[in-house]
Amino acid sequence: FDSASASYNRALAADSTFALAHLMKSMNNQYTYDTDDYLAAVKAEHYSANLPERDRSLIAAFLDQQAGRMESAERRWIAHLQRYPDEVKAILQLGMVYNRSNPRWGRPIEQSRPYFERVLALEPENVPALHQLARLDATAGFGESLAMRATILERVAPGTEWMVDVQTMSAFVRGNSAEIPRFMENFPRETLLVQLYAVFNAMRFSEDPRDAERLLARRRGRPANATGLPEDVVIDEDLPLVLEVFSKLFRGRHDEVRAFLADATRRRTPTWDVWDAELVATGLVPVDSALLAQVLERVEAVDPVERLRTKFEPLHDIFTPAVAALERDVAVAKLLGMQGRFDEAWAIQRRLAALPQFTAWESLRDDAAGGLAAELHYLAGDHQRALDVLRGLQYQVPTTAGALAITTGAHARFRRAELELEVGDPEVALRLYEGIVFPFEPTTKLFLVDAYEPLGRIHEAAGRVSEAMYYYDRFVRYWADADAPLVPRREAVENRLDALRARAGQGSGDRPGRQALAVDEATR
Repeated sequence: FDSASASYNRALAADSTFALAHLMKSMNNQYTYDTDDYLAAVKAEHYSANLPERDRSLIAAFLDQQAGRMESAERRWIAHLQRYPDEVKAILQLGMVYNRSNPRWGRPIEQSRPYFERVLALEPENVPALHQLARLDATAGFGESLAMRATILERVAPGTEWMVDVQTMSAFVRGNSAEIPRFMENFPRETLLVQLYAVFNAMRFSEDPRDAERLLARRRGRPANATGLPEDVVIDEDLPLVLEVFSKLFRGRHDEVRAFLADATRRRTPTWDVWDAELVATGLVPVDSALLAQVLERVEAVDPVERLRTKFEPLHDIFTPAVAALERDVAVAKLLGMQGRFDEAWAIQRRLAALPQFTAWESLRDDAAGGLAAELHYLAGDHQRALDVLRGLQYQVPTTAGALAITTGAHARFRRAELELEVGDPEVALRLYEGIVFPFEPTTKLFLVDAYEPLGRIHEAAGRVSEAMYYYDRFVRYWADADAPLVPRREAVENRLDALRARAGQGSGDRPGRQALAVDEATR
C-alpha cells in the first residue's frame, strides 16, 4: 500500500486533475499513514465531471463515506452494487461501513462479514478483506479460520503488520503453546508497530491477562526500535506506555493507575494531558479531589495546535485544531461536572452545541455536545434524561474516525449501554456493549473489562450459558489480583460463574467452552 501511494502521488504530480488517481489515493490511504485521504476524495469529486457514470458513482459514495455521511454512503454503495454487483472496491467499502459504523450504531459488526467474504470470492488474496475477516474471526473465537487466514497472509503479505497482527491474534485466540513463546522470544527485536499490535492482541485475546505485561516487560530498558513505517511517519515512543496503563486498568490495579496520573516526574505533553483527563472523566478509576483538580488544570491549558503536534500516532487530515479544541473542551466540562461545578460545565456545553459543523464530520458537533449533556445529567443523578439524550446521538463519522475517543463517542456509548440495561432493555444494551468489545478501535478498549461483567449478566438472563460463562471468566481472570476494594465485585462474579459451571457440569478450573459470540439477529 505504501508503494501504491507513491505511484498515485507520482501520477498526480504529472496531472493534478486525474480524478481516478485522487480516488485510488484516498481509498489506499485508509491502509497507510498518508493522512490526506479526505482531501483526496474531495479532489476526486471535483475533477469527476467527465468520467463515466460508474466511476462517478464510486467517487460520490466514497466521498460520502470520507465526509462522515454514513447513511448516505450506505445507500449509495447499495445502489452502486445493484448496478455493478462484482465491483470489488464497492463491496469492500460497504463492508468497511458496516464494520466501523455498526458498533457505534448498536448494530452487529458481523453484518460486514459477507461483504469481505464476497471480496475474497472475487479476489482470493485481497489483503484488507483477509485482515478484516481475521479480526472478525478473532472476536468470534473462530480459531481454525483465523489460523488459515494467518497462513495466507504470511504468503501474500510477508513481514507486514497485517501478517503479524493476524498471527498474534491467532496465537492468543487459540492459546497456541508453541507460537506464544516464540512471539515472546522475538518481541524485543520487532519493530515498534509490530510490538504494539502484539501487545494489543494479548490484551484482548490471551487466556492469561499477564501476557501483555510480559511482552511490555521485554521492551523496557531497550533502545527505541524502528517503527516499521516510512521515515517521515512518526509514532510517539510513549504509545507503549499507554498500553501499560491500559493493562493496569484492565487488571483492576487502580492504585497503580492513580499513581501514574499523579506522577510529577513523568513526561507531560498536551496529548498526555488530554488522555489523562479523558480517563479520569470516564469514572472507571475514582480519584480524590486533589488529583481531579490537577488533571483539570492541566487539560484546561492544552493548546489544540500543540495537542496535534504531540499526537501519539499519525492522524488523518480531518483531525484539525478545531476538533482538538472540541476534544479538550468536552474533557474540561466533564471534569467540572465531576467537581459539581455544573453552571460552568453547562456554559461550555451550550457553546459547543452552537459551533458550526465540522468539516468531514457529519454529526460530530451534535454527538460531542449531546454526549457531554448526557454525562452532566448523569452526574447530576438524572439518568432518564441522560438516556433520552444518548438515544438521539447519530455517530455519522468517517470510517477513519477511530483514533480519538471524542470522535468515536466511546464514553457516551458505554454510558448508554449501562443505562439501557438499568431501565430494562438488555438486547439494546447487548449490542452497545458488543460495540465496545468487538471492534478493533483502541479508543473503546478503556471500557473492555468493565463491559465483560454486564455482558455476562445479559447472556445469563437470556439463558445463553456458554456466552455468560465466557464473559464472566474473562472478567474474573483479569481481576484475579485486583485492588482490595474491587475484590467483592470480582467475588460476586466468580460466584455466578461457579453456579453456571455447576449447571454445565464443569469444574471450577475448567475454561468455559466458547460458542460463536458473533451471530446474527435471527440466530439470537
